[in-house]
Amino acid sequence: MTPNRFRTLLNQNGMDQRGFASFVGWDDRLVRRWGAGSALIPDEVATWLEAFCVVLKAQPDWDGDWSKRKASLPQPSESHSTQAP
Repeated sequence: MTPNRFRTLLNQNGMDQRGFASFVGWDDRLVRRWGAGSALIPDEVATWLEAFCVVLKAQPDWDGDWSKRKASLPQPSESHSTQAP
């Protein structure tokens, strides 16, 4: 996943990078590095985010308020990261 795609998915779903970091319980500096392109976005994060956004859009009661929700996800592994051009 490219940094642009990452930012686009977040923006399309009413989330900024810090909000996403808080939602998933990850370090906001790492998430901001993904968005800036200074760190590779792990494949498992990219796959999860793409799928999550599809599910979100299918929820008729989704009000766009991320602050009411929390995800419980394991910390991403940076050792298996790749980034598509």
